[in-house]
Amino acid sequence: MTRAAVMARIEPKSGTAPDESRSPGLASLAPVIRDLAMSFRPSCVLFSAVQTGLFAALSPDGSTVAEAAQAVGMTETSARLLLNGLVSIGLARHGQDARYRPLSALDSAALTEGFLAEVRAHHREAAAWLRTAAFLRGLEDVPVAYRRELLDGRMAERPGIRAMNRQLAQVILDRMGPLASRARHVLDIGGGDGDFCEALLAHNAQARVEILDLASGIGMCRRFATGPDAGRVALRIGDARTLTSGTRYDLVVINELLELFPHAEKRAIVERAVAALAPGGHVAIIKFALDRDGVRPAGAALFSVRMTLKSDGAYLESDDEVAAMLGACGCDAIERLDIGGIKSVMLGRRTGSTEILRERDGMNETQATAGELALWRELISVATSFRLAGVLFAGAELDLFSQIPPEGCSAADVAARTGTSTVGAEVLMNALAAIGIIHKDDNQFAIHGDVRVLLAQGPRCILPEILQFRAENEIWLQLGDILRSPETRPEAARIMESAHLPEYLTSVAMANQPAADRLVEHIAPLLERATDVLDLGGGSGTFSDRILSVAPQLRVTLFDRPEVIEQNGPRFAAQIRAGQIVLQGGDALDFTLANRFDLVLVSDLLHYFSHAEKRRILANAQQVLAPGGTLIISKFRLDDSGASPPAAALISLKVHLQRPEAYLEEDREAAALLRELGLAAVTIERLDDAKSMVSGKAAAA
Repeated sequence: MTRAAVMARIEPKSGTAPDESRSPGLASLAPVIRDLAMSFRPSCVLFSAVQTGLFAALSPDGSTVAEAAQAVGMTETSARLLLNGLVSIGLARHGQDARYRPLSALDSAALTEGFLAEVRAHHREAAAWLRTAAFLRGLEDVPVAYRRELLDGRMAERPGIRAMNRQLAQVILDRMGPLASRARHVLDIGGGDGDFCEALLAHNAQARVEILDLASGIGMCRRFATGPDAGRVALRIGDARTLTSGTRYDLVVINELLELFPHAEKRAIVERAVAALAPGGHVAIIKFALDRDGVRPAGAALFSVRMTLKSDGAYLESDDEVAAMLGACGCDAIERLDIGGIKSVMLGRRTGSTEILRERDGMNETQATAGELALWRELISVATSFRLAGVLFAGAELDLFSQIPPEGCSAADVAARTGTSTVGAEVLMNALAAIGIIHKDDNQFAIHGDVRVLLAQGPRCILPEILQFRAENEIWLQLGDILRSPETRPEAARIMESAHLPEYLTSVAMANQPAADRLVEHIAPLLERATDVLDLGGGSGTFSDRILSVAPQLRVTLFDRPEVIEQNGPRFAAQIRAGQIVLQGGDALDFTLANRFDLVLVSDLLHYFSHAEKRRILANAQQVLAPGGTLIISKFRLDDSGASPPAAALISLKVHLQRPEAYLEEDREAAALLRELGLAAVTIERLDDAKSMVSGKAAAA
């Protein structure tokens, strides 16, 4: 699920007290939180497609599965599932000719190259985000390479960000009007990549720019030593926090720098920038827009977590905080320019007047988001969707949700209880508020009652399940390597061969409870006429239990692997004594039973197997059907494209990680298998957006 899709399903709670009367209820809230926990999957599909070369291998004219598989060295099954994953998240197209194509907007070689480099960088970042809780507690050190990426001038490795920033620079300069076009002497603080300087030189033919940056970050500006602008740019090595200068400037630019520092150091940078102004000069602080609560827009709140990981005590400051610093440092006229809701330009000027902060209308949205920039934002949204899950995982690991009392508390209170810094706790909770998990009101954080039930310690807490998704994320970050070399699968990915299978199936059953309710309601007429039912691969018994709750006259045989069946004895002791349930251990691929069943249910089982194995399981099921009996396959819905709904395409990749030949079959494939076995009246019925039921009948006696 992409960031946009997750955000669309979660109502922000920031700035408003929780209204218990409008509670969404546990039944609807738990799936939303699970979706949030799985939001890393689209990122990892993209990472894998880039890492394996599959993304670049797609021809604009289209590539078949076989061609793509051969180009990147993986099996056709793996290539097909990964390509379907790309289609499901909107990063590839699947035509009627069965050929896969990249987005037409990515036909530009330069854009594609920049995008691929950007995705590789986010892949490295995703691994760091899984350690967020340990970093905030000081139990682990953030990798030096990740910390120093910006300070060491490694923006050359991020052509995507640079391309976007260059386009935004043009918009910003246009919005600044005469201030940018008339300035003669400009200081660009922290401008080590030189891109804003380059845009300014093109915008203002009379401007001379001095770039100040650390020695480690200024290297990319060496290009100004030659060329037509060689005499207009001066490079100065220094620290913005200790800047002293006898020169006075018409314009001082601080471009996306303050977020790398704690408050006191931000203040020092602003103070020294204002001190360097000529009479009537301006300071322009360019930053990602962020509201006074530190919560909106959500992407900026997540970006603030990123800054905290990169530098101790750092965070993305709100626009109001910058305005306050400018005022405290002697700027009487303060203005905010809105750049399409993405960035803010905070302008400060010493005038001696009492002009207060005011805001100009935002830019024309089409100007900032047209063409490549709009596409870039969408692509990077997918590449960074892991951050949504990352903040949830961090909150779960810190047991943060149990530390917030019903009446709410401050970030400092939570910091003391979780062993983190106040800044770290506040930045993390702001991000959680931004995605709707908690809410913030006047610097106090609280949790909606239903969220508390699910995420604070207690009998209905799903934190263990959330942390299972975190462990899964570790595996998904290796998706590309595993698809090319299945033998490299870590032990944690081998769920079907793992001693933890019973616990895994219990977790699956919890998630499947609503689906069980819908299925049983749908097949109620069949249950009324049945006597014996086989729940094949029934796991922890969710479907058996639900069937008996509406048809207690039935005798249900719950069949699964012996280690799974063993855990069901205590749970169904009463039903076993009453003759309602028979527990039967065995292998779905190879079993015979003496009984014949009026109804055989195969629920969420086939996707763990190859095509040939799926057929064997269904053939075994057919053999135990009574004359006129019905065989039902309950499954995740997957249409003929193999890519819709998107969540199902990602589930298919998940099970393929667990078993190299496994995949989620399309609904039509399940129906075809039933027909091959000679069953009649085969139908496909959609139970809801996520689930389908495929059924067929045995011949009557």
